[in-house]
Order: sequence, then structure tokens, then C-alpha cells
Amino acid sequence: RIDELTGDEIHDIIVKAAQTSGGSNCDNNKYKRLLDEDQLNRVRLEGRAFSEFTETAPTFAPTYKFFVNTDDYDYKSRKPAFTDRILYRFTANAYENTTLDLQQLNYTSHPQYKQSDHKPVSALFHLKTRQLVLQSIRKK
Repeated sequence: RIDELTGDEIHDIIVKAAQTSGGSNCDNNKYKRLLDEDQLNRVRLEGRAFSEFTETAPTFAPTYKFFVNTDDYDYKSRKPAFTDRILYRFTANAYENTTLDLQQLNYTSHPQYKQSDHKPVSALFHLKTRQLVLQSIRKK
């Protein structure tokens, strides 16, 4: 179940690694349709949870549900779904005279890990900070 955030609003950069339980309601395993009908995407669009967060659309295969120790989806138990996700948000002007810029460089799954019915995901971010230097000009 996806719960509302509590207390995180005080931070300048937040990265949430989420494992959702719902997945998708679609009838086939086409990735586009899975994402269009994805539970997390629906609740974000409806403003019910995580709407202030950003997620780069996954370009990797669904990360759940696999037979353990294989690359084979367990279609009998559940349709494939994107249940392992990384969402982020940041405040560019959180500090006086400083600007933050956060760019996601990579978002991928790791299908080589087979010990679970999930395939883990990771993201790589680049954080830039720019500080405005204010100098006092004195008249002589």
C-alpha cells in the first residue's frame, strides 16, 4: 500500500525507493500498457500520493514477478509489473544564495540478480550546487 508522506517536506533533496504492491490491471505484458495502467502512476496523477515527486519512465523490463533463480516471469501468480521504483524531488532554491540542480543520469534494473522474485533497480544522480557570491562594494 502506498502511504502519504509525513515529515519529508523539510528536506531539500528526497529520493524514495518504493516497492509498490499493486502493479497493473492490464490484460497483457506490453510495457507501455503496463505503465499506462500502473497503480503508482495512477495515484500520482490523481494527486493521492507522491504527486510532487518525479520518476523517469522505466525503459527496462518489469521487475516483478519472477520465479526465484530464473529470468522467467511467474504469469500464473501475477502479471509482470514495475513494482520496484525510484522517485525523487528537490528544492532548487532551498538555501539563500545557493541553487541546487539534480539530474538523473541513469535508471536501470539489474536482471542478473535472481535470488528474489523481484529484480532490483538503481538510479544515478548528479547534484550540482551553485553558490552566488555577494561582494560588498565600498565607495572610497
